[in-house]
Amino acid sequence: MRKFLPALLILFSTYCFGQETLKVGVISYKSDKKVRETFEPLFSYVASELDRRLELTIVPEDDLAFHLDQNDFDIGIFTIFPYLRAKEDFPGLHVFASHEVAGEGSFNGVILAKKSSGITDLHQLEGKKFLFVKPTSTSGYKYPKGVFTESDMDIDNNFFSFGFSYDHNQSLDSLIAGTVDGVAINESYFLKRKDLNQDDYQVLARYEVPYHAYVTAPAIAAELHDQLEQIMFNAHKNPKAKKFFDNPLKVTRLVPKDDEYYNIIRRYLRITRVKPTLDLNIRALGMASENLEKNGDVLKLIEDKVIRGLMKTKRFSESQGSKKQYFEHVLVNIYQVNEDIYHYQVLFNDQVVDEGADISDADLRSSLHEIIRRSVLEHLPITAELLFNGRDWFINYGRNDGLTRSDYQFDLITAGKRTTLEEEEIEDMTELNTHFTTNDLFQKGAMVEVRYKSAAPTDTTGEEAEETSINIFSAEFWKTSYWDKLGLIIGILLTVVSALLGGYFKKRKKQKFRGLLDETNDLIKECVGDHVKMQNKIITQKEKISDLLENGKITENQFLILKNRLVDLQNIFDTLEPKNIRLSEEQKEQIEQIVSDGKINEKEFLKITNILKNRGAELDN
Repeated sequence: MRKFLPALLILFSTYCFGQETLKVGVISYKSDKKVRETFEPLFSYVASELDRRLELTIVPEDDLAFHLDQNDFDIGIFTIFPYLRAKEDFPGLHVFASHEVAGEGSFNGVILAKKSSGITDLHQLEGKKFLFVKPTSTSGYKYPKGVFTESDMDIDNNFFSFGFSYDHNQSLDSLIAGTVDGVAINESYFLKRKDLNQDDYQVLARYEVPYHAYVTAPAIAAELHDQLEQIMFNAHKNPKAKKFFDNPLKVTRLVPKDDEYYNIIRRYLRITRVKPTLDLNIRALGMASENLEKNGDVLKLIEDKVIRGLMKTKRFSESQGSKKQYFEHVLVNIYQVNEDIYHYQVLFNDQVVDEGADISDADLRSSLHEIIRRSVLEHLPITAELLFNGRDWFINYGRNDGLTRSDYQFDLITAGKRTTLEEEEIEDMTELNTHFTTNDLFQKGAMVEVRYKSAAPTDTTGEEAEETSINIFSAEFWKTSYWDKLGLIIGILLTVVSALLGGYFKKRKKQKFRGLLDETNDLIKECVGDHVKMQNKIITQKEKISDLLENGKITENQFLILKNRLVDLQNIFDTLEPKNIRLSEEQKEQIEQIVSDGKINEKEFLKITNILKNRGAELDN
């Protein structure tokens, strides 16, 4: 036995110290005991299949993304809201999996009221008593708070009075007893209660909550990533992994997911949804390849123009260099028909969406990029549920998603019938939402399909095109009748005058905005001078910009800039009470130097606000 002991020690040392490690980080969201009982059996199995040792660490939710970004872990497991916040700070993180519970990839939360209370929509909760579960609960606080925020209900500023029950069933008990008017809970608790009649309760909102996000480190080796997917997605079929599926979370299997899956709740955090990355491949085949290569970087030029054009639409994300991103695949094939004529074919996600013959070499260089751009946008519609918050009908897509009133059409789909909404039926388009005027066809559960408007094709051939294309400097034009010539010339003059007037009024509007911005900036002098009058001046300025917006004298974007500037001033005013307004000598000198020329520009405004904010922080401390 002694002669084998050294060999055994070498084998043991190799196993313990030479074997690679699978490092897994999990955020702490329940007791450490429950977290380990849930995830250690699974990843012990995964590590053994990879011939690695497992090292599982429970990490505070604010630290996991940083450690993944530093490659301290191979895999990180987040609950939803911490992941969405982390993704904003560390965009290189990518979800590759989630799990299912009892065969479902998500669960529902609900906001409930008693029907006997007469409350039928969220806005009627104003001034009432409301009960959440606890601040860390996804379905019982974080998600429903976002639902209220989306409906322009600021619950942190006394929209209603609220508290926490710290238990879903306790919230229901309070609603049953009538001590509160509404609750937000996991719907499964409501459905399981046998001591209540579900028909006696009004569901004011229902929201879908996805399960955990499994994320790999940005620098993980592609081979290891593929192995993890293969092992984890087939674990439920392998008897060796049976122990994992007896876990406290009742997870039944692991499934592939990507960042797009979590877009459903990004709007509740006021986070722009994850957009697809464009995978573009333009290739010339056969004779076309030989001829185009002789004439320079034609294909590269077309590709760059397509990418620039599509990125300007805000419909796509910049590539992060990961093959696990959410991609839209565009393939363009170019064939040569004869010496100067080509045929093109556009495939979007492997489906032919556009093709054309008899395109000249010149048009190939000058127009093909626009044809490809339009084809992609036309075949990438947005489908969204029509939502109603008790006051407004809207969809949760807006300017951040690239939407504009002029470039897109909105089709209402009800009972299989499609109705195109008129442009004037779009009441407002914000960064995150598009609001509509009331329409008799609107109903809960209806869908809205948003499509890029097809540009009318330009026909440059045939007699009809020749008749509608008139050059006033050509001999043919001067052979036309007197009235034709007069009508066209008047039309051209009106167009020129209209353009000049439009430019003039646009310039006036910009000057008006500049003056308002200067006035608003000057208010900061009041803050450091006559503190007593500051409040009234802020209110007056708010009313002034609201009136100008209503009268169309400033744009919505200009209004928002001015409004945000006034909010900054109000916050400083609230922080610095009159008795504490005294500044240090150094701070006074800094401000006096800035305002010495009698004007406050943007950089100077920020400098002064920073001085005052720092003063406020000093007073708080």
